[in-house]
Amino acid sequence: MNEFRGVTKGLRALLAARGFHPSRLRGQNFLLDENILRAIVRDAAVAPGDRVLEVGCGPGTLTQCLLDAGAEVLSVEIEPRLLELARERIDPSARWRCIEGDVLASKSRLLPQLEEELDAWGSYDLVANLPYAITTPLLVLLAARARSPRRMTVLVQLEAAERLCAEPGSKIFGAATVRLGARYATRMMREVPRQVFWPRPQVDSAVVRLDQRVGGLDAAEARALEELVTVAFAMRRKRFLRTVEELAPAAFWSALAAERGWPDGVRPEQLALEDWLSAARRLAALRT
Repeated sequence: MNEFRGVTKGLRALLAARGFHPSRLRGQNFLLDENILRAIVRDAAVAPGDRVLEVGCGPGTLTQCLLDAGAEVLSVEIEPRLLELARERIDPSARWRCIEGDVLASKSRLLPQLEEELDAWGSYDLVANLPYAITTPLLVLLAARARSPRRMTVLVQLEAAERLCAEPGSKIFGAATVRLGARYATRMMREVPRQVFWPRPQVDSAVVRLDQRVGGLDAAEARALEELVTVAFAMRRKRFLRTVEELAPAAFWSALAAERGWPDGVRPEQLALEDWLSAARRLAALRT
């Protein structure tokens, strides 16, 4: 028997009967293709006993698939009516809990209740269909936590997916690419057409998976990287060495540029991830 069968069946009619209309402002586009739901769980490599954070459970379609795969799921949902529906559809004895509220207390802070839950939880993954507006701040905040997800598998707008997976030298290689790339190996798993959502968005989407890197930056190096990224990408049209000269003596940057083989006019988006990591480690060491 297909354990995913019926997860999305009649969902549109059920929501309509309750007078619920998806909010464009909140990025409420529901995935109605059960094969893709199954593929997301497979892409995330969810195994029995895994702890999974789901942001935006909606009516519980992906939630049920995660539970069927044997995961213990903690969801966060901002819309009370959707959360009520999810609670009606999901077996109350299932390994599922949900926090009602906005996952972001601000662009620089997670919901405090969620912070407490994650600190007590230990190892966990993120699997979610994310609204475009919160994709970058949420992933960056989770990645920067002392207890960050070991893996993050997210369905996002294709534009956001391409930015997360951008290669150095491209116009879309930016601050978020570096911040996340320093901590996670990022790859695009599959593209998802707009036709499988309701309501249909104006753009296609994609599933991106981020796997935590082994032996990443320590706390001092992470702070140095954040300084570098903030300063450099605030003026990305200017030369990298010119923008970061306020952070260390000129001799430091000259030596590092020679060691890494950077041309005089190199710009932030042209630097490889290893260049950023090397610069952060060297800057942190300079300050000790």
